[in-house]
Amino acid sequence: MVDRQPFRNKVAIVGYGITTSRRHADVPVGSLAVETADQAIRDAGLTRAQIDGVATGTSMPAYGSDRVLRAGHGFIDAGFLMEHMALDTSWSYDDVSFPPALVRAVQAVASGAANYVLLNRTLHNPSGRYNSFTGNAAAGNTQWTAPYGYVAGTSGIAMPYMEYQQRYGMRREHMAPLALQIRRNVQSIPQAYWYGTELTFDAYMNSRMISEPMCLFDNDIPVDGGGSFVITTAERAADMPHTPVYITDWGLVQNTYRPVPGTLGSLDAMYEPTRYMAKKLWNRSGWKPSDVRVPQFYDGFLPLVLWWMECLGFCGAGEAWQVVQAGRIDPKGGFPLLSGGGNLGWGRIHGIPHVLENYLQLSGRAGERQIGDATTGISTYSVPGLVDSTAILFSSDRSS
Repeated sequence: MVDRQPFRNKVAIVGYGITTSRRHADVPVGSLAVETADQAIRDAGLTRAQIDGVATGTSMPAYGSDRVLRAGHGFIDAGFLMEHMALDTSWSYDDVSFPPALVRAVQAVASGAANYVLLNRTLHNPSGRYNSFTGNAAAGNTQWTAPYGYVAGTSGIAMPYMEYQQRYGMRREHMAPLALQIRRNVQSIPQAYWYGTELTFDAYMNSRMISEPMCLFDNDIPVDGGGSFVITTAERAADMPHTPVYITDWGLVQNTYRPVPGTLGSLDAMYEPTRYMAKKLWNRSGWKPSDVRVPQFYDGFLPLVLWWMECLGFCGAGEAWQVVQAGRIDPKGGFPLLSGGGNLGWGRIHGIPHVLENYLQLSGRAGERQIGDATTGISTYSVPGLVDSTAILFSSDRSS
């Protein structure tokens, strides 16, 4: 028996705005956030005066401890947008990142707390060396990491990635087809960071190691950039300019694990809570993995794509790396994985590209990369098993 989510298909995305990803923008990120917010509002056929809810993702990449951070410069929160856009809101919310904030905003709209919610996620790449540790002492958990060069998530992913390779017989060259396909996918997206720059097999294999076996192109590149969306009720969406895309269901990891200091956890530690979340998601939605036409799995670190595929049941354990080998993941193939370019194509703007591609495909607005029969989709966010791990199902059919 399907125990359906009470908010199922009651809320829809009705507009979006996106900025071009830049290594370092020539304006503060606050300006980028307002720019995409206004784009999304106009795209939805609305005005600022009609926005009565705001939700944002506010967590920042790992900056050095000497960076001065304030809203509009280091990060964007709801308060900044409400103040600088003169929004008269009845509801606002800040979360760790955009996908979890989207879930809470759906609940707000469906419950009547707000009519039109503006969602924003804007990331800042400060000047100077990224993920540098500038302190003269390492306290708490950093005493086990910083003195040994572990100051970034790449090191935490490298360990379970090596475990995955050893357990299932994968080699680095088996990841290359996915990296190359993602790069090809953004060649039709001018706003993406890697637009206009192809990636070859030799370039991938010869790229420098960041944390073995994680090479340079297994990581998204830090950028200034982000995007905005507007959501409202399905009833209001029916009268708006573009085909609405409904949020059908979602899963949030709740029984997360606590990694040993100096790690992001073992492969099994990541899989167990995520598989439990997936079981509930498929049971509640009545969907199965084969029902999904637009798969957009989080790729801030490339191995995460494989782990999300396996945790959610799109293939068996240890099989995801084999799925990407034979050309099936091409946008015109049977499994158009990350057709929107993901973070590996756009740069580090967290879950924005994954939700954006679902919206564009399911609303029929993806242009030359439009997937046939794009009526259902999924986006995921974060490292599987962590507290902010999120999976969201989308549909273009309200009755689905």
